[in-house]
Amino acid sequence: MRGSEELRAKISHMYPEQLFWSSISENILTTPGASLANFLVVFALLGPGDHAIVQYPTYQQLYSLPRSVGAEVSLWKAKENNGWKLDTHELKSLIKPNTKMIVLKSVLVSFSIAVMCK
Repeated sequence: MRGSEELRAKISHMYPEQLFWSSISENILTTPGASLANFLVVFALLGPGDHAIVQYPTYQQLYSLPRSVGAEVSLWKAKENNGWKLDTHELKSLIKPNTKMIVLKSVLVSFSIAVMCK
């Protein structure tokens, strides 16, 4: 199920038309949560022999799903001693010829949770 046409039409108004190659709402798929959306994206775009880079720390699902379809995963680690900043030079060094996906997470939500858990 792609979601109601009315909902997809409302979502489509949030994005510029040049992002889509056909009717905007036809390119939108709604899911009942982020976990299912992550699952669908990984299973549609990755497979054995592919490589994904995942920003870390993050939710386990974001690095486990690519591994479950046979993709190699490299963790792009934010380091506490660097103020949790990500090193773009490290990211460049992680990219391989078979890299098909770089997974980024919401810094605001994830780091708010990490701070509350400390």
